[in-house]
Amino acid sequence: MEWTRAALEARVDKLADEHEGDEFVESVRLFGEQRSDDERELLGRVVLDRARTRSPGVTAKYPKWSVILPRPRRKPR
Repeated sequence: MEWTRAALEARVDKLADEHEGDEFVESVRLFGEQRSDDERELLGRVVLDRARTRSPGVTAKYPKWSVILPRPRRKPR
């Protein structure tokens, strides 16, 4: 099953209802580990977009969002 943006948004909302703060970040990270690189990248965008719609500074309060984003792929030499 490939996760769509809408499905990922719904999952993030569900996780946000169940967890707060660092627990929320950790739950998203664990969920992201089970996704493909493309889905994890989309998940990262969903979470960051969601954070921007909250009160100002929320992204600064949760600098750990980067843990769910895939690491940049290095070009083979």
